[in-house]
Amino acid sequence: MISDLECAKRCAATYMDAPTLPIPQTGTDCRITTEPDGSVVIAFRGSVTAEDWARDFICAPIADRAHPQLGHCHAGFLDGAESIVDEVAAAIGDKPGRVTGHSLGGALALGVGALLVCMGKPPAAIVTFGAPRFGMAMFVKAIAATAVRQYRRGNDPVPLVPFDVPPLLQFLDARDPLIAIGVAQSDPFACHAIAGYVADIGNLKSA
Repeated sequence: MISDLECAKRCAATYMDAPTLPIPQTGTDCRITTEPDGSVVIAFRGSVTAEDWARDFICAPIADRAHPQLGHCHAGFLDGAESIVDEVAAAIGDKPGRVTGHSLGGALALGVGALLVCMGKPPAAIVTFGAPRFGMAMFVKAIAATAVRQYRRGNDPVPLVPFDVPPLLQFLDARDPLIAIGVAQSDPFACHAIAGYVADIGNLKSA
């Protein structure tokens, strides 16, 4: 079985290696690898500059969109997930898969994983690192039967967005509480790097 550490390493590889699926207009960058045990890892690349990306969330209004099975979700994340889920489903076939991603890629992993559930092809697990929130109560209920592990390193600010704006917007973590690793740093964005997630999860495995 592929470990969460291996998932984190696959996420790191998305920043260096070319995607294995064509990139749609939404810019969703996906790498699918077949592992030695015959399973597949579907990894989504995150945002390149965490500071600018998170700042956009603080300053820009949040648009949400309703999905018939997932309810109200972040519109941009849902668009990105919908733009590639059919290609992902075709590429993995009947192989058991783990869906993973870092940062923005973590939100896309949540969305694609949930859409695969809706298609009757639930992933073996969804594993995210420093991922923002994707949806609300109906979304969380839709993937309740799926193994979801979400990591937050130190005081990484990205898993805290989008912020709630009750009563209209109430984004939720797909799994609560998040899995806390690492330690807080004076610059919170220093906790967001995928290399740090790989190192800290590696430390967990060796403890």
